[in-house]
Amino acid sequence: MAGERAAYRAMSQGDALDYDKVKAEILRRPDITPERHRQVFRREKTGEARTPRILWQHLADELNKWLRPEWTSKEEICDKILLEQFISALDEDTQKWVKCHCPTSSKEALRLKAERESSGCL
Repeated sequence: MAGERAAYRAMSQGDALDYDKVKAEILRRPDITPERHRQVFRREKTGEARTPRILWQHLADELNKWLRPEWTSKEEICDKILLEQFISALDEDTQKWVKCHCPTSSKEALRLKAERESSGCL
């Protein structure tokens, strides 16, 4: 939440009253993107000195920040999970190549994988 507040405070008073501008500024910051929250969610381990309840709450918070269920349809959430799993199932070089093209859907990632195969860059 600190990143979101910092983004808000950095805006002009007029821009801070415009919801779309505030949202865009928050999402522009690399430390508070859905991708960053996905990484934190996936990296979380129980080994840290915290109670199971605190760990659960942290995971739930990061999951909601990653998938944004209040703004995202069930189909879009499923596609985000499918996209992540599809990319992780690729060989390491292809993963890097597909990720560098920033696919926004699993079908786009599939198209990129096919494009790489057809170009002979395996």
